[in-house]
Amino acid sequence: AAMAPLLQNQLRELQPFELQNTLWAWARLQLRNEMLFQATCDCARETALDFAPKNLAGMAWAAAALKISDLPLLEAMSAAALTKIQRFDARSLASFAWAIAEIQFVDIAVFKAVGSKVPAYRNEFNSQDLSNITWAFAAVRVRDEAVMKVLSDASIAKIDQFKPTELASTAWAFGKLCILDEPLMAN
Repeated sequence: AAMAPLLQNQLRELQPFELQNTLWAWARLQLRNEMLFQATCDCARETALDFAPKNLAGMAWAAAALKISDLPLLEAMSAAALTKIQRFDARSLASFAWAIAEIQFVDIAVFKAVGSKVPAYRNEFNSQDLSNITWAFAAVRVRDEAVMKVLSDASIAKIDQFKPTELASTAWAFGKLCILDEPLMAN
């Protein structure tokens, strides 16, 4: 890959959204370049506080897709997310929660902050967002019944929009957390 060595040598010149775009592109194309990944993670870790919420979510998604569990990067992104949680939109919030859960990075403070935003976005979440955020809480075993109730109510309101995988993922999450939500699970 002719681009990778050039990028690797010029990463420090990139803006945070460009770092995120770089890692996202490699993830989307399912390409592996460990040296580029490590250099990108190092730069992103150093500039995490400069990332916009959308770019934090995108960087976390790319790391999850590439199965990069760089602990210092995840800690830096989570710290940045905590300082910007009020600026996350519904999609970025769900995506960030899904991505860090997919990597099995458990930061209770982040999940509490995410949970605090769920009621405000309950009508903005689409079915994928609802499924992803519900799955994320269960995947890292964060049992917050109040958050799950809001997610359940929002899911019921949009249940006809859920794809089969979203239904299965949501059911799994409630089962994993041992939360019996009869209105959601009604047969």
